[in-house]
Amino acid sequence: MVTSAYVHGLTVMDVAMAGLPQGKPATYRGSEYEIHLTPQVRLDIAIDDDEVDRMVDAILRSVRRVPASQFREGLLYITALEEVVRIRTGEVGLDAL
Repeated sequence: MVTSAYVHGLTVMDVAMAGLPQGKPATYRGSEYEIHLTPQVRLDIAIDDDEVDRMVDAILRSVRRVPASQFREGLLYITALEEVVRIRTGEVGLDAL
């Protein structure tokens, strides 16, 4: 489970993904058009570098428990977090998380 790893910050967002070839027909004010955006969930997770493999493993285990019919393909983007500053207090780094 994602919450079992050492998470310093977590943001969950509903997003729409573009770029899939299939369109979904819809009607708006009598006009038919195709929707080319697929609803997705985005997680932004801040963790220590030495916990990345553990987090990836936790996410993959969690997703693979869900029946295949309930989710689509997804991607994990792993990037370095250069700095974090809490606006309200001015704290930086791990103290800000």
